[in-house]
Amino acid sequence: MTDHLEQRIRFLEEQVNYLTQEKRAAMQALELAASMSNFETSLNQVDTPDMILREAADRLKKLIAFKSLCFFLVDEQDSSFYPGYCEPQECLETISTEMQVLVDDKTFAWALGRNKPVVVTALSGDQLMLHAMKTSSRTRGIFFGVLDVEYKEVMDSIQMLATIIFMSVAGALESFELYRNIRQMNNQLTQSNAELRTAKEAALEASRAKSEFLANMSHELRTPISSIISGLKLLAPMEEDPQKLSILNTCKDSAEALHSIINDSLDLAKIEAGKIELIPENFDLHHELAKNLNTFRPQAGTKGLDLRLQMDPGLPRLVRADMHRLGQILRNLLSNAVKFTREGWVELGAEVLIKNEKSCGVNFWVQDTGIGIPKDVLPRLFEAYAQADGSYSKKYGGTGLGLAITRYLVRLMGGSISVHSKEGEGSCFTLNITFELPPEGQAEEVQDPDAEEQTPPEPLNILVAEDQDLPRMYVRHILEQAGHRVIEAHDGIQAVEEALNNPLDLVLMDIQMPGMDGIQASRRIRDALAPQKPAIIALTAYAMQTDRQNFLDAGMDDHLSKPVHPKLLLAKVNALAGSAAAESSLSSGNQDPLQDLQKNGPVNMDLVQEMFEDSRFWLHLVQLFTTQEQPAHIARLDEVLQARDAQRMKRLAHTLKGTMSTLCAERARDLAQSLEKNAGLENWAGIEQDCQALKEELQRMKTFAQKTDIQGDE
Repeated sequence: MTDHLEQRIRFLEEQVNYLTQEKRAAMQALELAASMSNFETSLNQVDTPDMILREAADRLKKLIAFKSLCFFLVDEQDSSFYPGYCEPQECLETISTEMQVLVDDKTFAWALGRNKPVVVTALSGDQLMLHAMKTSSRTRGIFFGVLDVEYKEVMDSIQMLATIIFMSVAGALESFELYRNIRQMNNQLTQSNAELRTAKEAALEASRAKSEFLANMSHELRTPISSIISGLKLLAPMEEDPQKLSILNTCKDSAEALHSIINDSLDLAKIEAGKIELIPENFDLHHELAKNLNTFRPQAGTKGLDLRLQMDPGLPRLVRADMHRLGQILRNLLSNAVKFTREGWVELGAEVLIKNEKSCGVNFWVQDTGIGIPKDVLPRLFEAYAQADGSYSKKYGGTGLGLAITRYLVRLMGGSISVHSKEGEGSCFTLNITFELPPEGQAEEVQDPDAEEQTPPEPLNILVAEDQDLPRMYVRHILEQAGHRVIEAHDGIQAVEEALNNPLDLVLMDIQMPGMDGIQASRRIRDALAPQKPAIIALTAYAMQTDRQNFLDAGMDDHLSKPVHPKLLLAKVNALAGSAAAESSLSSGNQDPLQDLQKNGPVNMDLVQEMFEDSRFWLHLVQLFTTQEQPAHIARLDEVLQARDAQRMKRLAHTLKGTMSTLCAERARDLAQSLEKNAGLENWAGIEQDCQALKEELQRMKTFAQKTDIQGDE
């Protein structure tokens, strides 16, 4: 009994010792398992998986004794296996040989499909343990280990822990790949950002170079054109031969058209550079609408087109906005309307949309009976360089910039623009712009830009610094005709010398001159004569740079763009020189022939003033018509009336309507238009009445021309 009890006690003690060892091993395994998912290696800082595999090998060796081990990883390019880590390194060849044998007998593939240890006998007779390293998405590799202990002695819990280690290794490898991809993307982003910064700096430098180039090109292009225009304007009043005068004016019109195209191109460049700014001022909206429409009467008259102006009775007269940009918008639209209309009419209209004490929304429209716009072209109509068809530029001219500039300017003014068109019937452009309404007390500040000042300004001493001969002669001619005394300088150095040696009221300074440019010369004059320096106005052909501030910093007071407009020049001269006069006559001794014409004559004298800068040219046209064409027209009217040929009468009336529009003979134009309409209806009673009235009006024009001194000498 006692022996049995002692035997029983020894057995229990052995069991306790075994369980204690098992508990100790289990605790160690649990501690190891707790750290399995946390590799000490920082996965976002390593470039290769070596550190992960080395750390995994250390943990495995704490669980199981291995003679050698090797981790084979999957190549992402071709899905082959390559050794990622081997310990010791000299055993790699032996393990690789074992691997090839297992691949051949399909054991390798079988082991990859299981997520638990697989033990086989190696060629050397040792036990070889294989274990796949897999995640839920893919196989990352496989482990080969030559055991240094009988596998049956490895407890089940240890085997499970080994499986956990391999799962952790697979997850760590997947995280490593993710971090590596993120690092690569970050590096690429960093490189891309650096390249973008470099490209941005290069683009800014290119933009600055482009702006400077365009500014210089502006000067190089506009200066010779300004010289041509100035020279033609100087020659026109001196020419008495009507035919030669007509040629001169045609050349001037062509030069101004080229100048307009250059301005459009430079405006687009300024738009792309974001350098266009609005300059709001108070102005007479009614006058601006009429003035911009009347600009196209000569062109419309030659085509026999009727120009119409419709204004809402409630349309305010005094508004505040950028008058010049509004005019540019309207002229662009009117120019296209007249250009693309063969017959019929062009209408400019304005109506009030909404109005309160401080602002007024106005709806403008330009409508025509022209060729219309194809439906498929409308979506790209306002794009730069776009025209309805490539053949249009050949047939009608133009660069395709006008509407792109127009849309930009409308948006810059806070408005919108749209178009409705039907091919073969005509187009209607509509734009909505909101204007400020100045206080009533400011109405008297707005002067009629075309009104003549009765009191001439006091003569001023003015220095004109310009290296180009014709522009200098042209400006001198304007100033001397206005009664001012002029000193000339051919470059900036001479300008400074003349300013220091002569008492001056004003300096007109060209910007780009040889030797010393206008800005340098202005600084010299300012420094030498301040605070009694004369007023300085810059004469510039630049169109890209924001020059005004540069001019002010250099001591200049204002600037004018070339070619110089006489009225604008004299207005600036008188304003900066302190003259109360807004403008003086450009004549010197010779009185303007228009001053002798009867106010109730057969022509609209205000319209003549708007349309013709040189009234003598208009008088030449009137005389040419009344002496050479009028008798033939009257004879044809009688002939066609007697033949009762309605179609010929319609064509004749259409021709006379265009001619009368050109000559500003509004009553004769209206009669011709009525005759054209009645001829189309074959209303012979109306035809006879209109024919008689039109012949009387033509005779009245002849009498008018005979009483007018065509040379303006008397």
